[in-house]
Parts: sequence; structure tokens; C-alpha cells
Amino acid sequence: MPVKFSRQDHVARVTIDRADRMNAVDDATADELEAIWQRIEADNDVRVVVLSGSGEKAFCAGADMKQGAASKSGLEYWADARPGGFGGLTLRKSLHVPVIARVNGLAVGGGFELVLGCDIVVAAEHASFGLPEARVGRMPLDGGMIVLPRMIPQKIAMGMLLTGNRISAQEAETHGLVNEVVAADDLDAAVDRWIAQILKCAPLSVKAIKECVKEILTYAKRLPTDECEVFIPHMEGAPSRIASDSTSFVHRKTPFVLNIHTRWQGKEDDQRCIDWARQFHEATNQFARGVYVNFLSDEGKSRVRDAYSDEVWDKLVQLKNKYDPGNLFSLNQNIEPSP
Repeated sequence: MPVKFSRQDHVARVTIDRADRMNAVDDATADELEAIWQRIEADNDVRVVVLSGSGEKAFCAGADMKQGAASKSGLEYWADARPGGFGGLTLRKSLHVPVIARVNGLAVGGGFELVLGCDIVVAAEHASFGLPEARVGRMPLDGGMIVLPRMIPQKIAMGMLLTGNRISAQEAETHGLVNEVVAADDLDAAVDRWIAQILKCAPLSVKAIKECVKEILTYAKRLPTDECEVFIPHMEGAPSRIASDSTSFVHRKTPFVLNIHTRWQGKEDDQRCIDWARQFHEATNQFARGVYVNFLSDEGKSRVRDAYSDEVWDKLVQLKNKYDPGNLFSLNQNIEPSP
């Protein structure tokens, strides 16, 4: 198996086990990680997770370019459904227990994005961090461009993003990306100390704190209208109580009802429709107030109701054309809103 998983005494340990590939993540590894996150989310006995990589050289070197990632264009890679970000973790909102990154070496590309998705980071002295995508004609599409500028000063983040330069564990600690830097021989002991401190806390309080912080950061740093489309594939649907407050980007004119009629044939298209509906929901919530999606898989219909301006309608059409190239959905505008 490309990923080792164990659970003992309320602690789940997840280890990417591809040391010969610098723990780079291929499709099989990504699928295994997603299955593990779902398993942890369903296990109320797990109170903390430790994520690491095998060996002493690398935490994770990102996507395995020899496995097939390099053969995809940027658009093709972007089109692949990874709502949780790299390894299913960077942008994940459904994992409410703390995740500790045990960084035992190189963490670059998607590996760094995995670190950014963790709540606590303990790094060995020889560890380093970076997003080298710009050097290989790529973009950090699985969370790096979203999360890094939120965590550190923008100029520092842009310096890393635009040059592909790496920073040391000590520099990362200075910028607040790492909680603790220790000698390699002391890495496990340091991680165990953090585990012990978390286990001393009330588990429901810890979960609630993490969930609230994630929601607050999502709300406080919501993207402007012109920028949101760039990041849509990497965002989960925001809770309606937060999304419905995002009113500042809409100039409301003639109200109408937006109906989304699906044209799928059987269950094989269900997941595709669900994924598109979620992307559409998140996209519209970025620049319109109170967008509601009722997804009825048995009837194959969804309805979104709100009052939009012509400018917003044009934006919806653009999003539809971009995320539904197979013309799975149709958009119909009714000038008179239905009850």
C-alpha cells in the first residue's frame, strides 16, 4: 500500500510510504489518502492525526511527475476533481480533528500544500519548504496559491510563489509556518509532546475550535468577484449561514429564478452532476447573496433562486460554460420569481 495507516490510543498515524519516490503522490496514493481521511472522519475515537512521510529525506515531494501528472496540461490537471486540495487535505473542511505534520525532510509542491493543510507543524532541522511549480511551467493549483498568502506576509508568499525558491525550517518557523523545529533525532519526541497536550483537552472543544477557526478564516478572507472564478475548483461549498451574508459584490436589479435542469442518463453521471452543482454553488456564493441549491438526484433537477443583475447573469453563464463543457446542465432565466 502506498500509505501506511494505524490507530492507537486516539491517535491516527498516516504515513506516505514511497521513500524511493521521495514520497511523491501518484493517483493510487491520492485515492488512498482520500479513503483514509474519510475513515478518520467517521471514527469518533480518533482525536488527533499525525501525517508524515517514510524515510529521512522527504516529507513529500508533491505530485509524482513520472506517474502521469507531467503529461497533463495545466487545464487538464485543474479539471480533475480534488475539492479537498492536494492529497485531499489542503482545503479540506470536513476533518475536524487536529492534524500534526511531522516534517522529516523535503516538503515541496503538493508536499508543502499538505503541510499548509495541517494545524500544527513540527519540522526537523534539515527540512525545507517550497512551491517550485513556476520553475516547471505549472501553478500551485491544489491550495498553495490560496493558503500561503493567508498565512504569511504577502511579499514573502509572492517571493516564494514567483521564484520557486525554498525556505529552511528555521525560516518557516520565523514566518509562522512551523510551530517547532527540532533535531531529526528529537522529531518523534516533539510530536509526541504535542499529541499529549492535545489529548489533555476536551475532544469536543478541540473539534469545535478547529471548525470555527476554519469557518472564520473562510468568511474573513472571502475573495472579490473578479478573483473568485480562479479558485472555484479548490473550494468546498461554504455553509449557507456564512455565504448568505456575502452581499457586497452584487448590484441587484430585476429579480428572476434560475433553474438548472440536468440531462444525465443514469447513475454513472450522478457524481459528475453533484460535483458541478457544488462548484456552481460555491461560485455563485462568492458574488451573490443567498444562493440556494436544492439538488434532487431522483428527479434530476436543481433550483437556485435569488435576485440578480444582468452582470451577474453573464457571470453565471461564463461559469456554466467553463465548468460544464459537456453541456450537462442548461440555464433558464425567468423574469418573474416563483414563490
